[in-house]
Amino acid sequence: MIQILVSENSMHMHVSREHHPENPERIVRVISALKRHGIRYELHDAGGMDIGEALSIARRIHSRGYIDKILMLSKKAPLNIDQDTYLSSDTLTLALETLYTSYLMALNLGRDIVFYIARPPGHHAGYRGKTRRAYTQGFCIFNNAVAAVHGLIDRGFKNIGVLDFDAHYGNGSMELLYTSRILQVDLHQDTRSLPVFPWNPSEIGAGDGYGYKIGIPLEPGTGDDSFVQVLGIVKRIIEKYNPEALVVSAGFDGFIGDGLTDLVLTEYSYYRIGYMIQSLGTPVIIVLEGGYSRGLDKGLIAFIHGLTGARVAYEPGRSLQGGIARINLARANKIISRVEKYIV
Repeated sequence: MIQILVSENSMHMHVSREHHPENPERIVRVISALKRHGIRYELHDAGGMDIGEALSIARRIHSRGYIDKILMLSKKAPLNIDQDTYLSSDTLTLALETLYTSYLMALNLGRDIVFYIARPPGHHAGYRGKTRRAYTQGFCIFNNAVAAVHGLIDRGFKNIGVLDFDAHYGNGSMELLYTSRILQVDLHQDTRSLPVFPWNPSEIGAGDGYGYKIGIPLEPGTGDDSFVQVLGIVKRIIEKYNPEALVVSAGFDGFIGDGLTDLVLTEYSYYRIGYMIQSLGTPVIIVLEGGYSRGLDKGLIAFIHGLTGARVAYEPGRSLQGGIARINLARANKIISRVEKYIV
């Protein structure tokens, strides 16, 4: 069973003074798409949230200095934290709500799949906010996916997996869990062509996490034909790890024409991601990351169809250039061959 929960406050809180792709219209678009396709969802109202408890979860993830900085800057809002990331007068409230709700939903997760559609996104937020070598926090305040991981840990799960398919590398999540024996697989556009959040293929974890951190870069122009090949490798490695529960950072900015990346994925790829996730037969908590236009209108719907196992026939698209599939597959196999022996 899949449960779709949409944050009511995300539709009107955390608004930039200037035009910004990360805005309340994102959630309005999602709701419009869900209604058009007759997909059931519930509006989630976090009224009565305990700010102190939410801050305690934030402090388990981020440094005290960073939390204090956000608290201080929030009193001066509206302002920009960096060139991409803004604070409005109510950002702190919404960001804590999204973080804390992600934690609580994971803490109370049963055998179901829960898709929490809320903002602001979180997978670029590291221990001190902006992560090592990153240019910005990438629209993110607190890390919702890692909050969900903490919820699963407190729930009693041991083998936890994290899958991030946002087209931007989830550097914050990787940093925060880098030494933890938690399998992380990140599918993203090659950071050499999208250098805001850099990644080195030699970085496969440290300490207990060594060999459990997998970043798979995709060439600009990657289409469905190549993506689903790589997805097959991802499924194999996740099945080998056999997680008791899975956290998914779901980004739809790789959809063709969504606006911020150079991938050309269609409904076909997102359906296949959703179908793969539900086929694992494990409890899943999904949090929304990127996706700003067509990805939310079309990719997110196809993803939900895959999660439910609905029989929908999407036609696969092709990569923009010949040879892209070969490059992507070779990279994926090379990275997996380095870590596969560690994953037990």
